[in-house]
Amino acid sequence: MASEAAIKPIEFTVDGEPVTASHHKLTADQILHLAGDDPAQRYLVLIEGRDQTSYKDRGGEEIHLRNGMTFVTASLGPTPTS
Repeated sequence: MASEAAIKPIEFTVDGEPVTASHHKLTADQILHLAGDDPAQRYLVLIEGRDQTSYKDRGGEEIHLRNGMTFVTASLGPTPTS
């Protein structure tokens, strides 16, 4: 009988905070939830070197996670001015 190998946790950061996932593929919104953020208020941006991939209006899109990935979040609301 074939058995699936145990999936090792994937570790990455969101806004500089460590996050651990038990799945290799999660949607942008699921990653936000794991990080304690509300997808109705914020969206995810993947940082790869100098490249940035925005998941604004793409919260349901699956992301293949790898150890060491770096994400930041951005607000969906208006930016207050002083």
